[in-house]
Amino acid sequence: MTTLSARMAMLLLAFGLFVSCSTTKKVDRNGDSANDQSIQKALSNKNYQTALKDADKAIQRNPKDPNLYYLKGKILSEMAVAITQPDQQQPLYKNMRQNLLEAQQLDKQGNGPLEPKIDDLLANSWSDEHNQGVSILSHDSTDTRTDLNNAKVHLQNATIIMPDSAISHAALATVYYKLGEIPEALGSMEMAVSYDDSVHTDYLERLAYLYSVNEQDSEAVNTYRLLIERNPGDLNLLNGLMNVYLDERSYGSVEGILQTMLEKDPDNPLYHQIYGRELYNASMAKLLAIRNGYEDVHSTGQNELNVSDSLNSIEGQARTVLDSAINQFDKAISLDSTDTNASYTLGIIYQNSGVSYLQIAQQIQNSELSAFYKARAQQLLTKALPYLVNYTSKKSSDRKSWENLREVYQYLGMNDKAQQAAEHLSQQ
Repeated sequence: MTTLSARMAMLLLAFGLFVSCSTTKKVDRNGDSANDQSIQKALSNKNYQTALKDADKAIQRNPKDPNLYYLKGKILSEMAVAITQPDQQQPLYKNMRQNLLEAQQLDKQGNGPLEPKIDDLLANSWSDEHNQGVSILSHDSTDTRTDLNNAKVHLQNATIIMPDSAISHAALATVYYKLGEIPEALGSMEMAVSYDDSVHTDYLERLAYLYSVNEQDSEAVNTYRLLIERNPGDLNLLNGLMNVYLDERSYGSVEGILQTMLEKDPDNPLYHQIYGRELYNASMAKLLAIRNGYEDVHSTGQNELNVSDSLNSIEGQARTVLDSAINQFDKAISLDSTDTNASYTLGIIYQNSGVSYLQIAQQIQNSELSAFYKARAQQLLTKALPYLVNYTSKKSSDRKSWENLREVYQYLGMNDKAQQAAEHLSQQ
């Protein structure tokens, strides 16, 4: 029996580029005066090691002077900019930030005259790194793993310089996602959301999607529900939540969402297909329950007539749900007659349902009741035939579609046609 996937891969939300560019105004890096002229001279001559050594000596002599820590931060910033390999900049940026925070603390706890200079130095360094990372992401033609790794390091640098930059964490999440590093992407997106004062719907939607990709379905559901509460009827959010439920096989929850989606967009053929698939899965579950019911009766030596009424009631429910599934696919096909996959899927639904009825019939000893299920199987398999024939007539048809057609011919006793299909398969 052909297995139908419950999940429609085409509905998965594309994980868009998490890129935003900074337009932070650049300031002159050389506009500050230094307490120690020898340090300033070495810095002006780009003799960074000498400048750094002299700054450390000056700090040892006067550890409470915030200007010296600021100057050391400036030296480290210029050293980092002079390095061409971004991964080698990280320890310098960490050291730079640590010294600038110390300067800020000593400078009247951030309320002193150095505060604007500290802010500008951090902003300039962050802007350099963030924009370099974003620039790489903005050029898809150079989107190689080497490029992505360079972008990753630049954006990591940006978050070292400004750990509370939501925009850098969001951009970094994009890089991790493109590299297939999903847990890291999720961690960065959680940071972006935690630092975003406005709580962007866009950031939360990305976070929900990453929870789903990382198989944290509970967190994904909760995040999507929060978003839907804020944006009721948003089809993208409903799509995302539905995909999580499909992963969890929570079909009861999916049905309600699909009904809402169809109310919002009744002429969307894809929604009708997905709804039809879920209804079909529900009907197959009921048919399997009937088959298992008769198997249990025979294994325990009971009289099957004692359970036939209750199992026949389940069959009535299965028939109703299956008819609804077929109606959904009929609607989808009428909305988009060019979708050959939709009509082929409907053929498979007829085929699999017919085979299920045959399997039930084989479990029933009562001839009248068995004949009922065989007749229903014959009806469904006959309806499957034109859809399968039409699909196999297409050049794009695959081996499996021909195998399905041959099996239906055999079930219907059309042996000559079954032989022709078998010969076609042997030539592939």
